[in-house]
Amino acid sequence: MEQYNRKLIRSFGQHEYMYEPCSECERCLSLVKSRKLVTGGFGKVPCKIMFVGEAPGQAGCNITGIPFTRDRSGRYFQLCLQQARFNFEEVYTTNICKCSPPGNRNPDDKEIENCLPYLKNEIKWVKPEIVVCLGRVASKIFLGTNSFSVIADEGSIQPSGVEWFKGKVIVMPHPAYILRKGKEESKRYMDEFKLIFNMWLAARKIDTKITDERWEF
Repeated sequence: MEQYNRKLIRSFGQHEYMYEPCSECERCLSLVKSRKLVTGGFGKVPCKIMFVGEAPGQAGCNITGIPFTRDRSGRYFQLCLQQARFNFEEVYTTNICKCSPPGNRNPDDKEIENCLPYLKNEIKWVKPEIVVCLGRVASKIFLGTNSFSVIADEGSIQPSGVEWFKGKVIVMPHPAYILRKGKEESKRYMDEFKLIFNMWLAARKIDTKITDERWEF
């Protein structure tokens, strides 16, 4: 997997769009102190599907500068994509917050607010039709509400709750959460990625927007 990661980082050099606008950002002083690198998004541009996490992991993309690489949850996320037959060159991955919070805590409201302009620019640039939210932080941002359950709503397709993204939102637990739940839950989570792959594949083939509230395969 480490060899694959190195290949991945090299092959996506031309897609490091978010490094330029936020690489020297100092809006959050505590994050400036804790980060090693600012983590931009990577992937195909434009792209019908975007995976969004909460923030860079301190032992992962905080070191590589690429979302979901190097650490345990990053490797597991990549494995989920591979098992679902996703091609890394045909998806786009990013985080709500571009810097790693101390102790891998969730970004706070002010940090999210400071980083949102970068995410909005990313949405305009990538033009996704589907955003897969990995965890509660990302789901809350794209649904525009606290009135949901990541576990109960897992895999559901919901309308965006924000004016700056007009596509569909899929709520998923964060890979780090699933890793704490054991092998059975890990396998079920991978199966959800296979459903997402089928949805994305159908969207590509018919070249239209997703309108169903939930697709079954």
